[in-house]
Amino acid sequence: MRMRAILTPIALVALAAACGESGSAAGDGRPQVVVTTSILGDVAGELAGGEVDVQVLMPPGADPHEAALSAREADSLASADLAVVNGAAFEQAMEDTITAVEEDGTPVFRATDHVELLTFADQHAADEAARASTGTSSTTATTTPKPTPTSGPTPRA
Repeated sequence: MRMRAILTPIALVALAAACGESGSAAGDGRPQVVVTTSILGDVAGELAGGEVDVQVLMPPGADPHEAALSAREADSLASADLAVVNGAAFEQAMEDTITAVEEDGTPVFRATDHVELLTFADQHAADEAARASTGTSSTTATTTPKPTPTSGPTPRA
């Protein structure tokens, strides 16, 4: 059921392209799908099977919380047949642009709207359950203290 929720927007864009209502910036007639992250780009590309032109805005390794769009990237997002974003404030530095292009009519697919998100409290409870099953507690130190730097030579005993 969740796969259908993801596939539906991409399929609709492909159908619109077949009817001659859209075309990619590359001029090859395929719908332009602009995605924020490389992971979402891979998913969109695999699901669409070459029927759409997928453009990824952030390079692998970029911090999605801080990655800002260039003017050219913002224009690509605005002219896309479909924008695919993570959502849940993941693309914080892009949020104003994403909201603006959506208000101007670009369809925006937020992946997090189609999955069940874990809250911090849920993750904390899962971590505590895992610790309980292994016999450790959350108050047990899990790191080794780092030695403090000394100045000068190390004293010998």
